[in-house]
Amino acid sequence: MAVMIPPRENWTDPRLDEFAKRIDERFDDIDRRFDSQQKNMDARFNALERTMQIVFSVLGAVLAANTAMLLGLIGWIVTQS
Repeated sequence: MAVMIPPRENWTDPRLDEFAKRIDERFDDIDRRFDSQQKNMDARFNALERTMQIVFSVLGAVLAANTAMLLGLIGWIVTQS
């Protein structure tokens, strides 16, 4: 045999006000956590962007140096013929 507890049926204005206040507090807490996580993600993406800029700059410099060496080698070969 299951025991059923009847629900409270008297939702007075003070109880509704307290309920609304508690809900607002919980959403404020969620907003604070979200803002904190958003700042953390922004910092991580900024670090990733800086790293990618460095890597691609180095790759571009290496590619330019290799191109210059190849053109120099071709020029040297042509002048030696």
